[in-house]
Amino acid sequence: MVFSVANKQSFTLIDYWFNSIKEEIDIKKKVIYLVGNKIDLENREVSNEEAVNYAKMKDILYFETSARTGFGVKEVFQQLYQDIYTLFKNNKANNNDNNDNIELNDKKDKNKSQKKMAEYPSLTFEERQKKFKEMVEEKRGKLLEKKNINIDSKT
Repeated sequence: MVFSVANKQSFTLIDYWFNSIKEEIDIKKKVIYLVGNKIDLENREVSNEEAVNYAKMKDILYFETSARTGFGVKEVFQQLYQDIYTLFKNNKANNNDNNDNIELNDKKDKNKSQKKMAEYPSLTFEERQKKFKEMVEEKRGKLLEKKNINIDSKT
């Protein structure tokens, strides 16, 4: 989960994203980090201490990076690779040929919104939020349609 240290709102949304992830998957079988990006900017709104405390509370690792300068990016990906490999290796050893192995996509639908958002790499944070909300509303409408529930928000 990545947030901008120069944008307090992006940090406050992390709790929403973390809880959303927990609802969808067993986080003990996944690798989740908290990454504070844009540390090269002078107008920092989220302190290192605040982010570290949040990460400790959620029992996840915290990294600080700058995509512009490249600081810390390599370390995040090295740790990610190592943790995924270890998780996969441990899971395989514990389950052998059991179907409980780590799955990159538990269900086809689970990663659709992520893949959809990847189609918009040049959007600002606010534009991505708006696009995500639109996708959620579209999905909600389809679910309601599937269950034959007709909701007219204006009545």
